[in-house]
Amino acid sequence: MNALRHSCAGFIALAIAASLFACTSSPTTPASPSGPAQARTADDAARAFLSNYVVDGRVVRKDQGSDTVSEGQAYGMLIAVSIGDENAFDSIYAWTTANLVQTDGLMAWDWKDGKIIDNEPASDADLDAARALVEAGKTFNEPDLIAKGNALGEVILDKLTVTTAAGRILLPGLWAATSEPYAYNPSYASPAAFSVLSESSGDARWQELASGSRAVTSALLTKSGLPPIGRRCTPTAPSIQCPAHAVPEQRFSTRMTRLGYRCVMRSHATQQTPR
Repeated sequence: MNALRHSCAGFIALAIAASLFACTSSPTTPASPSGPAQARTADDAARAFLSNYVVDGRVVRKDQGSDTVSEGQAYGMLIAVSIGDENAFDSIYAWTTANLVQTDGLMAWDWKDGKIIDNEPASDADLDAARALVEAGKTFNEPDLIAKGNALGEVILDKLTVTTAAGRILLPGLWAATSEPYAYNPSYASPAAFSVLSESSGDARWQELASGSRAVTSALLTKSGLPPIGRRCTPTAPSIQCPAHAVPEQRFSTRMTRLGYRCVMRSHATQQTPR
């Protein structure tokens, strides 16, 4: 069950990563003169991603000036765990710790040319990284990694979530915690990460976050058929108040496909959990 869950998680992490990286690899291997093209497996795609985009532990956005963002590092960690590549995981995590992790334990978002150029954390990256650490600890029998994942999760809960009338929600960054209406990005929430970290840490706030995120995201989708890339909203039971002046125009992006992938990941994990 764990192997199947990890394989799915890695494939979905690859799909999410596609929103940040140019996908130069084909989903099939080229046809040979003697036969048709062969479809690649999720493991093949995972290894291709690690081979094409990871340099000495740094996940490089080749199509965007060769910078590195915290989401890419977290995706790389999840992908490495999914195929059981402990060396790749250790390399990516070591680079991340040395170059992105700040004194509060959260990751700086953007790094380029040997230095951090934006030290604001992106909560989805830290959330994925915390999950990856817990999963890696279980997969590689390293309890220390589980402890580190739980510790990062606690920082996320303390600094990057707020309680509202609609429930606890995940903020996109520290900048969003200063005042209402709170900024909210539906695609940052990860039901699978909430579940993994809840089970690992026993902290009830993860279940609160899962419930609140579901309520706010569902309300936003009720207002529009597509999830907005970001809204400044004041969640008040039983509705979500999104003042017209808070966001000048409704914004959508292909990056919001992450929302669907994250929900599918949770659905798969639920189906594979023995009852």
